[in-house]
Amino acid sequence: MDSPTLRRTTQDAGRWTPLIFLLFILMGLRFVAPSVTVGDSGEFATAASTLSIAHPPGFPLYALAGKAVGTLLPLGGWAFRTNLFSLLCSAAALALFFDLAVVAGLGALPAGFAAALLAASPILLYNSFVTEVFALNLLAGVAALRLLVDPLLPPARVAAAGGLLLGLAAGSHQTIVLILPAALLALWLRTASAPRFARVLAWSAAGFALGFSVYLFLPIRSAHGPPLDWGHPADWQSAWHVILRKDYGSLALTVDAPLARTPGNAALQAGRWLVALWAQWGPAAALSVFGAFVWTGTGLGLPVLLVFAFFTGPFFLLLGNPPMNAELEGALPRFYLLSLLPLALLAGAGFRWLLTRSRAALLLLSLPVMLLAYGRPSWDARWDLLAYDYGRSVLRSLSPGSALFMDGGDDTFYTLAFLHLAEGRRGDAELHDRGGLIYRNAYGPDFRRLNHDEKEVRRRLIEAQFAATRPLFYSTMNPGILPGYALAPVGLVQQARAPDAHGRALPPLWPFYVLRAEDRLTRAHYRYRALAPFPFFMKGLGALESRDPASAGLNMGEALLRGADALWVKGNVAYALGFGAWRAGVEGDWARAERLYAWENRLVPEDIPGWMNHGVALEKLGRLEQAEILERRAVALDPRHADAWYALGALYWKKQEWKSAAEAFAQVVALRADPAAAEYLRRAREKAGP
Repeated sequence: MDSPTLRRTTQDAGRWTPLIFLLFILMGLRFVAPSVTVGDSGEFATAASTLSIAHPPGFPLYALAGKAVGTLLPLGGWAFRTNLFSLLCSAAALALFFDLAVVAGLGALPAGFAAALLAASPILLYNSFVTEVFALNLLAGVAALRLLVDPLLPPARVAAAGGLLLGLAAGSHQTIVLILPAALLALWLRTASAPRFARVLAWSAAGFALGFSVYLFLPIRSAHGPPLDWGHPADWQSAWHVILRKDYGSLALTVDAPLARTPGNAALQAGRWLVALWAQWGPAAALSVFGAFVWTGTGLGLPVLLVFAFFTGPFFLLLGNPPMNAELEGALPRFYLLSLLPLALLAGAGFRWLLTRSRAALLLLSLPVMLLAYGRPSWDARWDLLAYDYGRSVLRSLSPGSALFMDGGDDTFYTLAFLHLAEGRRGDAELHDRGGLIYRNAYGPDFRRLNHDEKEVRRRLIEAQFAATRPLFYSTMNPGILPGYALAPVGLVQQARAPDAHGRALPPLWPFYVLRAEDRLTRAHYRYRALAPFPFFMKGLGALESRDPASAGLNMGEALLRGADALWVKGNVAYALGFGAWRAGVEGDWARAERLYAWENRLVPEDIPGWMNHGVALEKLGRLEQAEILERRAVALDPRHADAWYALGALYWKKQEWKSAAEAFAQVVALRADPAAAEYLRRAREKAGP
């Protein structure tokens, strides 16, 4: 495409790009979330509103840009402003993407189709309506492609501007550097000379270094004690620790152990990306494959697009090699947004080719509309109030002048950070996270340097001091978190109480809560399924405390129903019911213990101790035949479970069935060194006789 033609094409595209921007804004205003949402939303809204440092790598560009936009658009609270910031970024990205597609030679209608297909992606839409960093990252990716496609810019200028852009954008999300291989390939194809390419690389490196200097924000801001101060990067050593994400393992996506690097697992990672692509566009994704065969775009060769898609998609997964679980399957698709850019361009090329052959191809314009309608339940955030209501209700649970220590849960950490630190709610209460990372560290300046055991000793010492001077609450699922104190459920939190504490009953807070959960979002997003069950779990704990097995079982069942694949739910439900049943047994109420174990068996049938202990409860009630059925169920579930065999042997001992008792204790001895079981085995054989 010659220069005059390119200028005319750019001018033609320029007539439409503002309209695309405005149309997406107008649509988005109808669906944008009203406040803080699940996941990292509360943390990023707090970082922007208070110029704070979020979790590694700190996200300085997001904090600075979010603060600027939120200040210039003072509409509603800060969470709503940062939600609008995401909407603005996505609208700008789509408008610029249309311009990019036109300049790449697709023509106005195919470029509009490509932009519409991209806009209909559920992951793009959802991340456009909530506070997250991915819309800003997408805008940076589109801007980088737009630089590469413009033949009027000299390669050195493209390299310098692109390097500056990527360096800056790395302060929003570091996955932007995955664009580099495609960018370098495009620059190499334009220079076709090693000396010229070396000069281009130098310009690119200089621009990147200048842009990456946005990370100077971390030590400068940390030195002034912001409300959120992850890792306290006030010196260069701490700053690099945060920037390189060393707490997460730098290249790892999570703290979970990655999969082994085998060909089979590599295929598995590529497959999960293809599945995610299908979830965005369904059969329309085939247009991208077809477009790769008919691509004739200018400025961006097919190899550049394919390299771009590979490194921002499958390679991203191969690099981190994350494990396969429901939590990651729910979190990963938003990381694939960048890889949709070249695929949408290719889909536009496929549409253009078909359109030149038949006007019937115009029917494909309905595809983005159908995708929007079909996917709406997963991205319409207008009534997304689950996290906001949850955080408000937690703060409502705290008595005046109290302290709350949080023992895990991003939705608790970040939602309360926003409500408490950014909006200033409950200034009378003192909030801390037990990791000493998010809120002001209550455990001393040396806490992060202590080993695991030393940290636990320090935690208990400091928290006991809090409990002695003010009401102390916990957000935890560990009933033994503070030795010497019992945890009493108070709505969504638990209060630490000395065993000899007396006084009025704890207040019934549930009638005073507002907890709105959209079932469609719960079905669509793992993070909703991780939070939505928690109120029911806490209701179940309260019922256990009030000795109501039926209510405990029903609420725990509701928690399992709402969070079927949430990693925390099943194990904690089993533990809570089992612990409640054990406590009932200690109190001598074996009838209540038996009912609770029955609920555990019904809700978590794979939990072997539940069957085993249920049998013990039936034995205590004199129902020995029923007890035998359950004890045999336990050993059938896992024939190598020594404790289950021991419980079965003890039951047969009580029934004086010596031969069966000997067989059970023989299994225990075969599985582990157990002197007591060996003695019972000897005596059972003696009693059984020859």
